[in-house]
Amino acid sequence: MANIAVEKEENKRKRKPVAIKLMLAILVASVAIAAFVRSDFFTIKQISVEGATTITADEIIDVSGLAEVEQIFSFNASKVTSEILKQLPRVGMASVDRYLPDKLVIRISEREPILYIKQQSGYFAVDRNYMVFSKTPIIEVASTILVTGLEKLEIDVGKPFLKNQTAQTQTFARIVAFLEDRALCPMVSEIYISPKAYYIYTRNSSVVRFFSYSAFKANEEFLESFIPYDNKGVMVEVVDGAKPVYKLINIE
Repeated sequence: MANIAVEKEENKRKRKPVAIKLMLAILVASVAIAAFVRSDFFTIKQISVEGATTITADEIIDVSGLAEVEQIFSFNASKVTSEILKQLPRVGMASVDRYLPDKLVIRISEREPILYIKQQSGYFAVDRNYMVFSKTPIIEVASTILVTGLEKLEIDVGKPFLKNQTAQTQTFARIVAFLEDRALCPMVSEIYISPKAYYIYTRNSSVVRFFSYSAFKANEEFLESFIPYDNKGVMVEVVDGAKPVYKLINIE
C-alpha cells in the first residue's frame, strides 16, 4: 500500500509541469491571437452601404459611427444597427456584415409610405406599420393616400401614428387595413376625416361617405367593387342596415 501511495504522489509531481506548460501555451496562443486580431491586417479599409435610396451612404455611415472605428472586430454590430434605427426613422431594417480582413457592408431597408397625413407644418409620411418616419413640405410619393382632417392630432417623427388612439384614429386604421387587404390603396387618393363623417375619395373622382365604422363594415363587399369602378362624379353614402345612397356631384 505504501508503494502505491508513493507512486501516486510521483505521478502528481510529473503531471504538474505538463499542466503548467499547457496553461502557458494557451496563454501565449491567446496573446498571439489577440495581437493578430488587433494588427493592421484587420484595419477597416472599406465601408459600403446597400439598400439606400433616399438616404445617402455618407449619412448612414456618419450616424453608425463606423468611420471612427479602426479594427474590424472592435465594435458591437447590434449597437451600431440600433443607433442607425434611432437616428434615421426612415430606416426600417439595418444590419452590419464583416468581410475579412478589412471590409464592412451596411445593409438597410427604407420604410415606404402608404399615406401622408397633412398638418399645418407639413406632410407626415406613415408606413404600413403606422410608423411616422419623415416630415416633408410636399408629398414625395404621389401614389399614396393623403389624409386630411387630423390637423389637431399630435404627430411626431420616429413614433407610431397610433400612439394616442381615439375613436376616429381607430376607425381610420381599420379603413386603411381594409384597403390594404383588398389591394385598394392605389385606387384611393384621399381620406378626409371630419368631426362627424368620413370621406374616401377615389382616383376615379368618386366619393364614399359614412358616419361610423359599423356602416363601413356592413358595406365592405359593396365598397370592394365600388372603389375601383369608374364612377366619376358620383358620391355614395353607406349606412348600416340600408342600401347605399347615390348622389351626383359636380366634377369640373
